Amino acid sequence: LARAPEPRVLAADEPTTGLDGVSAERVVRALKEQAVSGNTAVVASLHQPSSKIWLKHIDAVVLLAPGGTVAYAGSTEDVPLFVKRITGEALPPYTNPAEWLLEIVTDKSMVEKLAEASLVEPPASDDQSRALRPPKRAPLLQRISLLFGRARRQVLRDGRVHALRLFATAGLGAVLGRRYRGDGNILSVDGCADRVAMLSFAAISTAVLGVTRSLDLFAKERPVVARETERGSYGGAEYVLAKALAELPLDAFFAALMGWGLHFSTPGGLRSRPAGALAVGAGAA
Repeated sequence: LARAPEPRVLAADEPTTGLDGVSAERVVRALKEQAVSGNTAVVASLHQPSSKIWLKHIDAVVLLAPGGTVAYAGSTEDVPLFVKRITGEALPPYTNPAEWLLEIVTDKSMVEKLAEASLVEPPASDDQSRALRPPKRAPLLQRISLLFGRARRQVLRDGRVHALRLFATAGLGAVLGRRYRGDGNILSVDGCADRVAMLSFAAISTAVLGVTRSLDLFAKERPVVARETERGSYGGAEYVLAKALAELPLDAFFAALMGWGLHFSTPGGLRSRPAGALAVGAGAA
């Protein structure tokens, strides 16, 4: 979903952690090549990149102080002049700029000055503004199609859950059919009450089994859905519609299985005279 709108974005969380200097430079160089050749916006979090990585492969930087305060956001070429103009601290010769900046942001007074200056800096140029604008959302049908595909894959992956639900639905249908089976093909007053109770419990049980699975899955999906809706990838109505379309066939299958179990567990079936209209009405309810 994050790659559906243009431009494409590649996010890398600490890709050089635990690597030696040579390996780290190779990883960052590969990311830079992907950005150039693939027209991809690459965003990576790096801790103490080497001077070679800083000078050759990083185009822009967001400098975060402890606590998440943005001390600088802009071109890597401009950051030494910016820091010197605001704090008076100059980059010493033969010093890794990344390490020097980390020392700068450990000073709270300097961080406050840099943060205030970052807020009052002149706005970016038109080209920079266009580059910083969030990407447009994909068309509505494409968003729903992508959400539907993801929801369908989730449904297909839950094989064990579906197997348990299959046995629970079939068994529950047989138990309810035996418990509220009535007296035979011709319904009495008591038999009619039994059929109403049977259909009511069946409808409630079928709904609860489906809702329980959906609630459990949504608890796992909630952080992802919240993040994606917050950045405007899609809306809540689109998510609900795609989930409903993906899960409706399976829910209909289990509902039909429940009805099949009730039918063959009840003498004369659910359409016993004169309960056909009653069964159809209760089932629809």
